[in-house]
Amino acid sequence: AAFDFLALVLKCQQYNDPTMSDLQQPWPRYARAAPCYQNKVEVARVPLRVGLMRAQDATFWQQRVHPYILASQEPRADARWDWRVLRRVLPLSQWVKRRRCLTLTTYVRNDAGEALPAAMHLLIEGYPHLPDPKQLTAHFLWFVAAAPKEAFAPLGLTGPAPALGRLGIDSALVASMLGDSQGRIGLHCAVAGGPRLSDFYAKHCKLVNLGPDTARVGFRRNDGRYFYSEPELAESLLRELDAFR
Repeated sequence: AAFDFLALVLKCQQYNDPTMSDLQQPWPRYARAAPCYQNKVEVARVPLRVGLMRAQDATFWQQRVHPYILASQEPRADARWDWRVLRRVLPLSQWVKRRRCLTLTTYVRNDAGEALPAAMHLLIEGYPHLPDPKQLTAHFLWFVAAAPKEAFAPLGLTGPAPALGRLGIDSALVASMLGDSQGRIGLHCAVAGGPRLSDFYAKHCKLVNLGPDTARVGFRRNDGRYFYSEPELAESLLRELDAFR
């Protein structure tokens, strides 16, 4: 398991190396920039990078970002999440099932050149693929959160806030490719996010909704809020954001 983890780290470093040629880069890289919009028109890009989550990232999020999540006027599924607990406790629950968790942080660069956590991700590797759980495995995006736009100016990033929602799904797709799930991902859209969040996954992220033919997901009833991707869809979605890699 230790060698597998080291191999994953080396893959993350290799495929984020901007000096590598296309021939040396068979899989997509994590995004290196996020778009900023005004009136639905892209007006700027903010440099970013994706890396393995550190303990200080979770602490920073809880102290500097979470207050803006609590103050948000929009329904937030992550209002009660504490990433200091999520990143430490939840991987243990999967370890007993012989699955690994991958925790990632998306960092943006503020005006002072500092790398600040702007999005957080927790994925389960080797999770049963939602439409075909007996035959295939996928990367399940268990938790994902992006900082609300109100948080960026106090953190030293002036101008329009970066759009990070779609890039959170993109990072899961890249992790799935690097982790041998061939672009298969799955997620459950939290009920607390309401119809706005499910519409985001279906219409903006273009993920497939798990149909009513699948009555249960594991021990849970299918409530119509599960989404997934297949390899061909993943490749198409990744290509759409190639300009930001």
